[in-house]
Amino acid sequence: MDFATKIDGGHRGPRKFWRECLPRLKYHNPAIPMTVNRIADQSSPATMTIFFSPRAQSSTSGSTSSESPSSSRPTNPDIPISSTTSPTTSSAPTTPTANPSPDAPPSASSTPEQGRERVAIIEMTHKDEKNILTEFQAVTKATPVPVTDEDSQQMAELIEKRKIAQEDYKRTAIMNEKIEREKTLREMSRAGASTARAAAV
Repeated sequence: MDFATKIDGGHRGPRKFWRECLPRLKYHNPAIPMTVNRIADQSSPATMTIFFSPRAQSSTSGSTSSESPSSSRPTNPDIPISSTTSPTTSSAPTTPTANPSPDAPPSASSTPEQGRERVAIIEMTHKDEKNILTEFQAVTKATPVPVTDEDSQQMAELIEKRKIAQEDYKRTAIMNEKIEREKTLREMSRAGASTARAAAV
């Protein structure tokens, strides 16, 4: 993924995809290398480049080789993401051997030569995270994974813990403010007493 450091200029959707969707993709597909590049230039386009690794060619005469995506398979934002990965996936970043045509549409894939990986580019500028995920799913032929009871329970527990943490944060902030206020009053009182003693002398 390549997108700007700030949300201006149509980079809000890519940022939300990075924060909300990409962690789930990586969690379910730990062997898939995923790289994020933050760009300082806000006018730069936000793009996602997906590399597809070709499967091993069959030794049978007349057989044809097929390709498998080296990226993970996503799902819609409301359910977990598939953990299906290619058996030929490497833990090291892949390097494209065939560049997509500059005249091709942003989300189109280049036509690979036999035995070479294919590259697909998704244009993310001015798109929200759901649209990006939908296009990602279409390009990679993703399959959704249904939410289990255990997943729902864990999500509910996580939401409850976040609420408790927010309440604890507010209570701690109020307590710290009170301590600082009392400290300031004591210092002012000491300063006033010192001034009074100096005047009396």
